Amino acid sequence: MIGRLGYDVDLRMNSREALNVFKTDPENYDLIITDQVMPELSGEKLVHEVRKIKPDIPITLCTGYSSQMNEKKAMILGINKFVYKPIVKKDIAVLIRKVLD
Repeated sequence: MIGRLGYDVDLRMNSREALNVFKTDPENYDLIITDQVMPELSGEKLVHEVRKIKPDIPITLCTGYSSQMNEKKAMILGINKFVYKPIVKKDIAVLIRKVLD
């Protein structure tokens, strides 16, 4: 969906793999969109690790439902946008522009 909006997307299904790829060239990334529930590292833990590498990168955290994460906690963690799934193409387009602009 994001690729069809014209963005280059580097999709990873495993957060540890995503973190390792990000570490190799953090300047190649302008935005991270992650889910709270991911294999190996939660979205929260991924955010923590990414911030050590590139503190100013915009991050959006998505969740369907999480008793461990809500918008207030996400903002305290420095997450730029917190979104409940499902999210439609129009909404993700607006969200990306807001975060990047």
